[in-house]
Amino acid sequence: MFASLKLYAGLALIAALAAGMLYAHHKGYESGKASNAATIAQLRGADTDNLATISQLQAENAKWSSKYRADLSATKDVADAERQHAQKLEHDAAQAQRKLHELYATNPTAKRWADERVPAAVTDSLRH
Repeated sequence: MFASLKLYAGLALIAALAAGMLYAHHKGYESGKASNAATIAQLRGADTDNLATISQLQAENAKWSSKYRADLSATKDVADAERQHAQKLEHDAAQAQRKLHELYATNPTAKRWADERVPAAVTDSLRH
């Protein structure tokens, strides 16, 4: 009988230990769950802040890039106009050179006159 009492006492001890372990595990789980809920709430708040920052950066980037595109377009227009103007000047200069060569070829007096040295009095009067 003493042996069966020891057996029941051992089983009761094992059951108490098991119940204590289950209770401790449950308490740990509950506190971990609360801690996890706080961490999840904190991370969701950080996500909200990060999404707001991303939206703000996207808006700033869109504003900057549209200004850049406008500047680039305006610069291209100016460059095209300057290129056309330079081509016209080159064409006009080449045309003037051709006319001058034609004049010198057909009028030797004009060629001699162009080859003459300009008198100093004339150049001095042009400076003033």
